[in-house]
Amino acid sequence: MTLLQMSFSGAVLILAVVILRAAAIHKLPKRTFLTLWEIVLFRLLIPFSIPSVFSVYSLVNQPAASAGVFTGVQRLPAAATAAAPWLPADTAPLISVRAVIWCVGSILCAGFFIITYLHCRMEFQASFPVCSDFAEKWLKEHMLRRTVSIRQSDRISAPLTYGMLHPVILLPAKSDWENIPQLEYILLHEFVHIRRFDAVIKLFATAALCIHWFNPAVWIMYSLFSRDIELACDEAVIRHTGLDAKANYARVLIAMEEKKSGLAPLCSSFSKNSIEERITAIMKTKRTTLFSIISACLIIFTAAGMFATSAIASNKNPGENAVESAFTQNQADPELYSVYEPFGLTVEEKTGKLYYNGELVRCFNDAVPTKNFSTKAIGYYEESGVVDVRTIRGNFANSYELSGLEALSPTEFNTRDIPGHTKYSAGESANMFDVYEAFGLKYDETKKALFYEGKRVRLFWDSRTSDAKPADSEKLFSSNLSNWDAEGTIDLYTVRDYKQPDENGYGKLTGLRIAAQEEYESNTGSFSSKNNGIETAE
Repeated sequence: MTLLQMSFSGAVLILAVVILRAAAIHKLPKRTFLTLWEIVLFRLLIPFSIPSVFSVYSLVNQPAASAGVFTGVQRLPAAATAAAPWLPADTAPLISVRAVIWCVGSILCAGFFIITYLHCRMEFQASFPVCSDFAEKWLKEHMLRRTVSIRQSDRISAPLTYGMLHPVILLPAKSDWENIPQLEYILLHEFVHIRRFDAVIKLFATAALCIHWFNPAVWIMYSLFSRDIELACDEAVIRHTGLDAKANYARVLIAMEEKKSGLAPLCSSFSKNSIEERITAIMKTKRTTLFSIISACLIIFTAAGMFATSAIASNKNPGENAVESAFTQNQADPELYSVYEPFGLTVEEKTGKLYYNGELVRCFNDAVPTKNFSTKAIGYYEESGVVDVRTIRGNFANSYELSGLEALSPTEFNTRDIPGHTKYSAGESANMFDVYEAFGLKYDETKKALFYEGKRVRLFWDSRTSDAKPADSEKLFSSNLSNWDAEGTIDLYTVRDYKQPDENGYGKLTGLRIAAQEEYESNTGSFSSKNNGIETAE
């Protein structure tokens, strides 16, 4: 998933949680909403999703209508990202302005939190140990695997907790050590934070905010998540001390609110904003029932299943086997091709045939890299056509802007091979793959299959340039060689240097690479086992 996809799906999930929170904040255990926010963090931080038939995106995911041509985002070319002519192997894509803005925003956001936290830690270092029999007794009664300590500082006005491996409960220097009931509530509140690793969870929430700083929904999430951590902690204290202690605990909370400290990132403070919400939640705390537990579980699983998952890939995805589709259609949609009209390419409305400067077009195709480096492609083929046309586009520096069309020369027209579905015999296949043997690819004539490092190749993809132009040329026109074997276990791509054309006019072959697991899984939905065999497209 791209960053924008993660951010968008995260925003949808945040909206769902906000609605659930508004409707049931005082009806369900507060831990329910912490779990929902943790699912949101997973969606914002993990760059992949689990497909589900229950996903809300499955309900709205309708395949684009096809009007006789292939158009859409080509899910394949992991070849188009690793060895495509517009992205040479030794040249990194130009960083966009938006990427720079995002980086600057993330750095500034992270810098703010880091500097603020370090400043607070410096302040906290001036604290001193508590010498109190009550404190020592309390620590012995509340032991964890991690060492917990209680300290005091004259630089804070309300209790707080900081530290992950060696947590510290920091109390104001003016704490009343004679008021044992109040101290019990305060220390128990902070102990719940420590036991639940709230500081670690806040660290992930802060990371999500720094990454998605441009998304207003994430700022809302961060604020509500911090409040819900406190609400869940309050609830845990009440359940430990008994429902009869609600009023006393609320009074302590009000007293601490009057002394609240300033901003302390990654710290859990007994005193926070939204005091009215906390007091209301405390007074409405009830005994946990079986019904509330079941309701909470249903809400969590439903929200996760609907909003934290992605749509199931459709078997009728218009991007499936895109290379084949781009060369087998012979009707053109006038609206789709209107962008090319200023350059002389027109569609005859009655027949749907393409004409270039009055001549019937045999083959036309256009492939444009998208912002996430997949490929948006359109293609047309008419066997009786008399001219082949290709687009002239800029390079990645100017977003591949369309600047014109070009008819292939008569020589190129007569010598071009546009097989579309051409299948090769075993002998032809063996010869075809000779060039890759030096890099470890073998063709087994008996099994009619490709093998690399002892593993059977499922998808083999080689993207080449057909006109011996360097990758930054304004003429982008690719020639691809692909092979699909449903019994294979790895996907394999070539690595070429398009700035150094070989004797055939293709980019110089420099190696092979095995697709990453994510690419392999993505390709699974993009090819059909019914199309086994070798294909080329030019």
